[in-house]
Amino acid sequence: MKTSKIITLLLSAAAAFSISATANAQAILDIDRAAKELNVEANIEAVFRTMSEELEPELVEQQQKIRSDMESMTRLVGVNPNTEQRQRLAGELQLLEAKFKQSRQEAFQKIAAKRTEMVEEFTEKLRPIALAEAKKIKKDVIVLKSNAFHFEPGADITEATIKAAIKAGLKMEAPPEPEDEAAKEADSE
Repeated sequence: MKTSKIITLLLSAAAAFSISATANAQAILDIDRAAKELNVEANIEAVFRTMSEELEPELVEQQQKIRSDMESMTRLVGVNPNTEQRQRLAGELQLLEAKFKQSRQEAFQKIAAKRTEMVEEFTEKLRPIALAEAKKIKKDVIVLKSNAFHFEPGADITEATIKAAIKAGLKMEAPPEPEDEAAKEADSE
């Protein structure tokens, strides 16, 4: 019985030491701050806006075509359609709405895929720089600040990583500010 208590105590101490050693080997990186200061966040938002603006006319056109098609079908069946004609109209409307929803969903997926691609590209470029900064302070694991409950201030490599990333040419040019809707309308008049 004493042997099992000693083994349990030793295992607990080993686990605590292992956790402590692992925690001491971790560097902290605020990737959101890095993305913001390197203009990655702003560029992702700009691409999102541009893609949305490019896809919007297509969706509006599809929506107008649906209305036009429904108006044509309604004219064909007349003012007092019979039950079969009403059911056919309802079915056609459901079909057209489903196609529109699918087109809209595909547009959102396209935008989301582009965003994911840009985030992954940034992460891949930043990873070796962050690892080099972590090794400078003798850390071998990087934890994102958003996932860290508590950390020693000396473990934060965010500032050093941003400086090294700028030096390595990772800082993107800031995208142009989006035009204000009122300014667009004033320009068009």
